[in-house]
Amino acid sequence: MLQNPIAGQQAMFDPADLMRWEVRPATLNIYIMVDPARSRKKGSANTAVAVIGVDSGRNKYLLDGFNHRMDLKRRWEAVKSMRNIWTNQVGVQGVYVGYEAYGAEADMDYFHEQMEIEKNAFPIEELRWPRDTEPSKDDRVQRLGPDFRNHKFYLPALILHQGKSSFWKLEQGTAGGLELHYNEFTGPTSLMKRVIQEGSPSRVCKPISKVDSDGNLYDLSRHFIEQQMLYPFAPLKDLIDAASRIYDLEPRPPILIDENDTLPEVFADGT
Repeated sequence: MLQNPIAGQQAMFDPADLMRWEVRPATLNIYIMVDPARSRKKGSANTAVAVIGVDSGRNKYLLDGFNHRMDLKRRWEAVKSMRNIWTNQVGVQGVYVGYEAYGAEADMDYFHEQMEIEKNAFPIEELRWPRDTEPSKDDRVQRLGPDFRNHKFYLPALILHQGKSSFWKLEQGTAGGLELHYNEFTGPTSLMKRVIQEGSPSRVCKPISKVDSDGNLYDLSRHFIEQQMLYPFAPLKDLIDAASRIYDLEPRPPILIDENDTLPEVFADGT
């Protein structure tokens, strides 16, 4: 699929623009966007939850999330768990949650009921768009284009490949299109070691591996790469659509505390 010549000629985005992060910045604001799947929504089969961090330079980092079928109870558990996890991360200044408003009345009623029962109330902003049609979705998703082209959107450098953590890279394949290439992760890089020694192991990247409703393991970054590479021809577009919803939340950079935390922690060789 990644070698589809249509994607190389007519796709909305250039996958070569995607950047990789080894270590996330020390200071971030976190945005959690949810695109819940419903039968009325054409071309959507999965609930997508995209957790994106924004640093002081307005760079964006895919940090966590989900992309598989969920019932209402599991959607609540997904939203709650992501917010709890990232609220408690060192260096996170704020966590903001957005939920697609279209058809979400029943979801919100259930969420508010659970917040009251669990005594765990937090605000959820409704994400609204003028229309819920495929052309409208394309308009929504293409807002990611400037960040891609300006190399300001980062994915974890590690991806799950054949059950093992591996560094990924997109390179030209023999068929003319881009292919994902992997190098098995054999231990922390010098950059990772430095951050671990500084006492911040939670900032070091790892694959975003999840288990779907059928018990199958998948990697969220791989889902994102495939949807970005083939958009608008990808059979499923829910994760990249959820990520585009960050602009509905008007993301703000955090207030810089560490004067050294000004640039993304990318590969030491600059790749």
